[in-house]
Amino acid sequence: MEISNSELAIHKKNLEVLGYTQLRGLWGDAELTPIRERLAEVVAEMEGTEYPEFSNLRADENIVFNLQNKDKLFIDLLEDPAIEKLLMAFIND
Repeated sequence: MEISNSELAIHKKNLEVLGYTQLRGLWGDAELTPIRERLAEVVAEMEGTEYPEFSNLRADENIVFNLQNKDKLFIDLLEDPAIEKLLMAFIND
């Protein structure tokens, strides 16, 4: 998937304002299934983990800090050309 400059600007703004963005259509089910499965495992492993000053603010959400440190699978996502382009634009700003 190639990201146009106008799409890049939208995703960059989403990261700045919302703290996340969604690159829809980037991967298919074959790529997403193992990612979703591993993410579910990570969330289950963290069940009951408390984060001082944060857990009470978003008690109903499953938030994983430092996801890239949980499995090489998540680091490998950063090598996708579309994600790399987005991250480089965001980091270089």
